[in-house]
Amino acid sequence: MRSGIFLNVEKSILEIGDLFAFFESKPEMYEILSQSEDVDNRILRTILADVSFGNRIVLDVGAGTGKFSVPLSSKAKLVVALDKSKGALNILKAKSKGKRMAVLKGEFSNIPLLDESVNVVLATWAFNPSLPDADSVFGEMLRVTKRAGTMIFVGNYPAGEYHLIKKKYLLAPGTGKFFNEWLLSKGCKRKIMDVRVDLRSKSNIERILSGQPPLEMIKQYLYERNKTWFNLRVSVFYYEKS
Repeated sequence: MRSGIFLNVEKSILEIGDLFAFFESKPEMYEILSQSEDVDNRILRTILADVSFGNRIVLDVGAGTGKFSVPLSSKAKLVVALDKSKGALNILKAKSKGKRMAVLKGEFSNIPLLDESVNVVLATWAFNPSLPDADSVFGEMLRVTKRAGTMIFVGNYPAGEYHLIKKKYLLAPGTGKFFNEWLLSKGCKRKIMDVRVDLRSKSNIERILSGQPPLEMIKQYLYERNKTWFNLRVSVFYYEKS
């Protein structure tokens, strides 16, 4: 039976990507959550196998504290990390010292870069096609991408263990299906995989997943099963600019 605590959850924070908004005022906690996500780095290894980064300029849209920006900086000519969270960017700026990185604060709908200035755009749980300005944001990312460049989008696939957690504990299943259908309609190619989200300890679970209903549902699920991790099925989309 679904607990009444979840009855008033706003739809805007049901998706795991939208949960990160909760951490904008708590960047040090977001950093722990970010490092817990895809602990085996399957997404990064897949992207590196599929796309060439050598001598190329990369824009990481919604870079957060740099889960992808930092490792990609050792592969690319330059990584431009863009985010709107001042707290997350302060952590990332400290990480970026001595690396081939530029850290920028800005909105995805108005990227502060010139036309066709980057070779690769990466958006991991940062692009939400259900928002009213989705087409313009997609167009803005396309604007800054060079011809023959690549845009990469990572988001939830509507199946797997995390999807079952949402179906069990929440009244609304989220928008993973729409995310996938929207990007497929744009002509993106897709890979689907399971990644592991591991908080590693009960103290981390209590610290990170307490206080907000969508996070509490994961905590309850993990405690019921005496686990610190769950699988998240994700889609990795590629769009080639002709």
